[in-house]
Amino acid sequence: MTEYQVKSDKPKKFTLMFNYKFLGNLLYDNWFSLKSEIILADDTRFRIEPTGYWGNTIEVKSNENTLISFSLDWNNTIIIKPPFGNNSSYFIFKQKGLLKSHYILLDGDKNELLAVQSDYMWSKLNYDYNITTSDDFEKLEDKELFLLSVIHCTNYYITMMIVAAI
Repeated sequence: MTEYQVKSDKPKKFTLMFNYKFLGNLLYDNWFSLKSEIILADDTRFRIEPTGYWGNTIEVKSNENTLISFSLDWNNTIIIKPPFGNNSSYFIFKQKGLLKSHYILLDGDKNELLAVQSDYMWSKLNYDYNITTSDDFEKLEDKELFLLSVIHCTNYYITMMIVAAI
């Protein structure tokens, strides 16, 4: 198992670290915006934006190529369709247990690939995250991009659950 940390330096900026090494940032355009940008350590940039009529599908793009797409499903899970593996692969992101601060990512066979533990920081009015990944997740290509996309999914999930509660 491998552990990553995500720190929110500002309400719109999340920094992914592994053993104190910078791996990338997730930068939001505005508070409560679904639009954001991922910038990896090598300065590779990806755009995240809602698509579709209702904007309920989110896409991670490099130029105009969609690399990852995800959408909130009717049963409060997020279905992620990445480019890794074959085109029929998908992942399921969902809340785990009764505690609202723990999330997991499952592959199509329901194997747990990673767990996200959120920690609300009252002093910053934002979340920090700890991510624990499985050995199977570590074998994926572009895992830094995928990890930051999962953090976007976590923020998206939290936002949608807050909106639904209002």
